[in-house]
Amino acid sequence: MSRVGKKIQLNTSSKKVYFLLYTVLFAGMALCVFWPFLENDKSFIWVLDGWNQHFRALMYYKQWLLTIFDNLFVRHVLEIPMYSFSIGYGADILTTFNYYAIGDPLTVFTAFVPEEYMLFFYNGLVILRIYLAGIAFSLFCFYMKKTNIVAVLTGSMIYAFSGYAIFVVRHPFFLNAMIYLPLVLLGVEMLLRERKRWLLILSVFVSIISNFYFFYMIVCFTVLYVMVRLGIMVCNREGREAFRALIQIGLNSLFGVLLGSFLFVPTAMAFLGDRRRGLKPYIPTFYSLEDYKGIIKGFTGFNYSSIYCILSFSALILLMIYVLYRCGKGREGLHLKILFPIMSLGLVFPFVGYALNGFAYVTCRFLFGYVMLVAYLVVFIWNDFIEIAKRVMVQCLVVLGLYIALCITMGIWINDNMYASLLYAALSLGVFALLGVKKWNVTEQDCRVVKNCLVMVVLLGCVLLNDSQCNSSKAFSYHNSFVPNAKVYEDFYGDESYAVKKIIDGDEFARYTGDDITWNATIGNGTSSTQYFWSLSNAYVYDFLESIGNLDNSALSRYDSLDDRTVLNELVGVKYYVSKEGREGATVPVGYRFVTNADDKYDIYENENKLPFGYTYSKILNRKEYDELPMWDREAAMLQAAVVDEPVSGLMDMDYQSDLAVCDYEIETEPGIRIEENRFVVSAPGASMTIRFQGREEAETYLVWDGLTYSFDEENSGMEKNPEYEDISVGILAISAESSEKGAQKNLNIKTPFSRYYTAKEDFLVNLNYAGEERNQILVSFSREGIYSFAELHVVCNELKDYEQHVQERKEDSLESLDLHNRNRAYGTNLVTGNINALKRELLVLDIPYAKGWSAYVDGEKTEMIRANLMFSAIDLEEGNHEIRLEYRTPGLRLGICISCVALMILIAVQVKKKAMGGRCR
Repeated sequence: MSRVGKKIQLNTSSKKVYFLLYTVLFAGMALCVFWPFLENDKSFIWVLDGWNQHFRALMYYKQWLLTIFDNLFVRHVLEIPMYSFSIGYGADILTTFNYYAIGDPLTVFTAFVPEEYMLFFYNGLVILRIYLAGIAFSLFCFYMKKTNIVAVLTGSMIYAFSGYAIFVVRHPFFLNAMIYLPLVLLGVEMLLRERKRWLLILSVFVSIISNFYFFYMIVCFTVLYVMVRLGIMVCNREGREAFRALIQIGLNSLFGVLLGSFLFVPTAMAFLGDRRRGLKPYIPTFYSLEDYKGIIKGFTGFNYSSIYCILSFSALILLMIYVLYRCGKGREGLHLKILFPIMSLGLVFPFVGYALNGFAYVTCRFLFGYVMLVAYLVVFIWNDFIEIAKRVMVQCLVVLGLYIALCITMGIWINDNMYASLLYAALSLGVFALLGVKKWNVTEQDCRVVKNCLVMVVLLGCVLLNDSQCNSSKAFSYHNSFVPNAKVYEDFYGDESYAVKKIIDGDEFARYTGDDITWNATIGNGTSSTQYFWSLSNAYVYDFLESIGNLDNSALSRYDSLDDRTVLNELVGVKYYVSKEGREGATVPVGYRFVTNADDKYDIYENENKLPFGYTYSKILNRKEYDELPMWDREAAMLQAAVVDEPVSGLMDMDYQSDLAVCDYEIETEPGIRIEENRFVVSAPGASMTIRFQGREEAETYLVWDGLTYSFDEENSGMEKNPEYEDISVGILAISAESSEKGAQKNLNIKTPFSRYYTAKEDFLVNLNYAGEERNQILVSFSREGIYSFAELHVVCNELKDYEQHVQERKEDSLESLDLHNRNRAYGTNLVTGNINALKRELLVLDIPYAKGWSAYVDGEKTEMIRANLMFSAIDLEEGNHEIRLEYRTPGLRLGICISCVALMILIAVQVKKKAMGGRCR
């Protein structure tokens, strides 16, 4: 480098100046990028997951932390509530919210934020995370000897305001991965170069306790980085040093994992028990042509992508990539040349997205690693790029021409942003050429300053153009998918859970359901519902829902009601049914009476036959025999006998006799539907058919579909050509015989293997609800053409004979003096107590989803907890009065804490020994 070049580098290397400039530039960029949010008074709470999960999780986390503080500083006990009956049917607090808030260092401050300011805190955290991502990237660049302040500033903005970062604003904690990855790689470099291990240990520790999902991706990126880095060392005959470095990186990373075991172990155990593991969704060999067009488009402009592959780069970056391979030198340039094609291949093959997503479904959420690589590549090649020779400039123009030709050939529409990006890149090369003309008498220093500023302006201008296209009301209008600030608290405190809360008697446990209940609303006020929507779920709950063909569980970790089925609502302890005021087709189950119209928005009905929290059986039904029953008989069987996996001595086996009526039927089809053996071939979207049958008065009517699957064409080969067929809707409408009045209308949703919510569910029981008059028609309409195959199709009428009698039998001996011990801010508990007088040998079934964290004590003696009715917990009781005590501890928590403590002691011992021996302490 020339003497002038060195002077420029030295004058711009002050980190204090850099971080001041970074903060000012970041503030300006953020204001421009997010101006549509400000202008339209939008929050950063996405209307789907952001509203239903992220904001609610943050509000709940505050209350949970305050509960712990109250216990510690007011009651002077270290007591951490680990279970909440407000999370669906009941779930573990720690493992449910580790994915969303618990463990994230930034969210700890929610404890000090008043609820009325939580929205501002939530919005502020989004900006802070983006800011910290750029800071972490900058630190990595500086350690890697990249001291050109203009280059590092630009690279940090490209990284922080990348298309990926702007898009994942909808999932704020996804931004944390952008902070942790540069710090982990920085820790690796510090260990390799100076044998300083503490940053690597600390960054791995923070990553693993913050979010195991992204930690997994970060591990994959780090392994790839280290393998390439050490592989080059081996090629340079530094094999022994590379092996030593590998051992040190592995050991110190392991210590970071072990230190975080207090959160990682219980969360990992919950993940291993999740039903999504083991499913085999369709993984295409390649993405669709449109997806690849989007990726190519993303190298010069904003590209929306349903697979999260949102690049939003600049044409100038495309030229810098070329210059890297044309002019980049040195060992560092070599490992970038190796990493870039490897990482780029990850965008080509769907299996990579599937594997990096924990083998759940195909998505490119790992893109933050690719974005960091490209941003760092810009910083690395910056000085070489602004000094390229004229022949290389010509080659760069050819690259732009080839890119345009590729777009034209593939039919990619080059929009205004892409035109601007390509034009700016070409003009930059023109200015470079002009500055090289000797007659201008431009000094080398002035020339470098102009080039630095020009490249920075072009790259940052493209960032703003792309982000503007994403957020602008005149383009993608991304901000329109976010909740207005003014609506957040109004809707949060105005949903049906607060309406139900007002009519619950004191500390009574009362669960509610409804025809349109709010996701996760109950965690804010301690109520309980049949709804659940969090990433990790209890597999036993889904086992129950699947076995009875429940219509309303749309994903393995997302379910809402029980399709208004009377018996099912009894079995899970539903007391209230909520319907929006004036809602047509409200389908209230049998035995509910109108109570009130709450807040002029909700009609609330009360179950007059509600089962208590703990009810008893004197008969049992073996799970194998239960599975052999027709799907429509299973709920009735569960009301009469407890379904158990293993025999319980002293309890009688039930010989179930069905009293449900299976109706004969005829099918009349419209044009566009052909009936073949056990399948309907639909050739016209929207085609319908009518099932005619002789129904029953005073009965629930069921349409039962066993083994229902969908394929696009005869050989199913069309599925590869039509991945848009992810969710297939079948509309079902019941019609009464005498009045021809339209009854309940339901949608049956088939998740094909293409769907990210694929469940492998093929058995459905559609409840067309209770009617006081006979029904004789069911209208079935198919949303898409294709082949709907099935094993069996039945129409069943359930007259609910002896239903009330069986409920009263369950209530004869029930749990009394129930205390959930959840009178705290978070409505969390570790203890449930009650009393029962068993008149004979019985099985006490508790309204608690079965989980290994529960321990049962009867009269002070530990008793085995039995799984009953597929999803609930039960205790075998002898005749007599009994005190029941249930204690909960998060599975794996004690083991995780022990591992973390041992790891910490080992680290301290090693450090003390090093000091005693006079070794280096870093």
